Amino acid sequence: MQIAEAYDRMPYPSKFFYLTNPDHLATLAVLFGLEAAPPQECRVLELGCGNGSNLLAHAYTNPGAEFVGVDISKGHIEAANASANELGLSNAKFAEMDVADLARDEFGEFDYIVGHGLISWIPEDVRDRIFSVCGALLTENGVGFLSYNAHPGGRTREMVRDILQHHTRGIEDIEQKVRESVTLLALLAEDCIDTKVVKHIYRREFERHLDHDVSDIFHDDLADDYHPLYFKDFCALLERSGLQFLTEAEFHTMSLLPFSPEVREFVETVDDLIEREQYLDYFRGRVFRQSVFCRKAVTLDRSLPASRLEGLMVATTLRPETEPLDLAPEAKVRFKGNREQGIEIDHPLTKAAIAIAGSAWGRAIPLKELLQQARHMVESAGFPVSAPESHEATTLAIILRIFQGTDLLDLHVFCPDASQTLSERPRLNGLSRWQLGKSKNITSLFGLNVGVEDPVSEELLRLADGSRTVPELTSEMRSFIQSLDDIDDREDLLARLDEWVDESLGSLARLGVFEA
Repeated sequence: MQIAEAYDRMPYPSKFFYLTNPDHLATLAVLFGLEAAPPQECRVLELGCGNGSNLLAHAYTNPGAEFVGVDISKGHIEAANASANELGLSNAKFAEMDVADLARDEFGEFDYIVGHGLISWIPEDVRDRIFSVCGALLTENGVGFLSYNAHPGGRTREMVRDILQHHTRGIEDIEQKVRESVTLLALLAEDCIDTKVVKHIYRREFERHLDHDVSDIFHDDLADDYHPLYFKDFCALLERSGLQFLTEAEFHTMSLLPFSPEVREFVETVDDLIEREQYLDYFRGRVFRQSVFCRKAVTLDRSLPASRLEGLMVATTLRPETEPLDLAPEAKVRFKGNREQGIEIDHPLTKAAIAIAGSAWGRAIPLKELLQQARHMVESAGFPVSAPESHEATTLAIILRIFQGTDLLDLHVFCPDASQTLSERPRLNGLSRWQLGKSKNITSLFGLNVGVEDPVSEELLRLADGSRTVPELTSEMRSFIQSLDDIDDREDLLARLDEWVDESLGSLARLGVFEA
């Protein structure tokens, strides 16, 4: 089946990828001394844009930037253009074409080029031309992003894929093909007699599909083309097109923290960055990469001095586990993030800075402002900050280490303006209203992905259209919950509904979900 036909028959589901946000890519560039274009006034190209969901989210929260999406599927592009019109976006344009045919004469250059879930699922000759397109269309200080399935982990997925393709080789109906594949995979996961290796692979692949749509499974696991890459081969393709590896979009995945002392000692003897990352992939059994790149001519500084954070902004979900916050020198305070992950800090200025940033989540705070507020908090608590420049340098270094080693803290070069105040009649922003029902997450005005994991939460968001007060929302939510047939904790939720609505709306407001 041709790629265009496959996507026209079964469109790819709506998805939004924060890691492709120009703000995130610009932030990573800054850390290595590359001055990328400001996210609020840049040009962004998405290769294989699908139905435009990702690009539209970025375009909505960055109205001063220009976004162009290309895709080979006519159905995808028609849907993307219709959605742009529905959202009233004049800064997002979409074109139906083979991404490998893009030319600078027609489209110009771009400050950011992204391709999510593209290069491992197209013919290898087309994949290779994609790198040439990036080399031709990226600006001098431009930043690119490509995600792909990687070896060695890709080998296990390839094994399962071969089995499922064999099993469904004569089935033309897409939904039946997926259904039969999952049924066989469930049987393999349960009844494979090799319990040492293969059964674990089958079980992992089956569990991976439990939350996947039919379209996900069809395009990602049953497509005609599937070409994972070793990282070293990905970098060779970059070099051939005048490009170089910059970093991973998930910055913390380059950290040595998860590994044993023996692995760290071994890897630290490898001087070459590409070789080092390749060995880390072996030790991780890595399946998927999201790699960021730039022009080869750019001179990068990989020393990562903490001073490079000075012009950035900080956002974090970390909050102190106990109150009041103990700012005494050497007093260890444990901070905990959204997923119960935590970190201990004993440096007074850093404790104050993290607590302030956590209380402001999801807004990002400029580091200069954050340090000023933190110093005031520490000194107000009776602990004078002598040699403030030294303490600020320590705080920057700790923040950088948290960013390098965990996903508990984000850095930004830009944060869109949005209200965190809950109005009398809460009104969900236009982008999120459009996303409801199309995806399992919505995008806040800060550019954050917010999960919508159950019908009760989705109904609350749907009702928050600016026409209802909070008491009216609560009343309608009560009726909705009472009408549901398949809800396990109905009585408990109804008993605490007032509190749940208040807490939910307050949390959503802090994330910048509502219009002012």
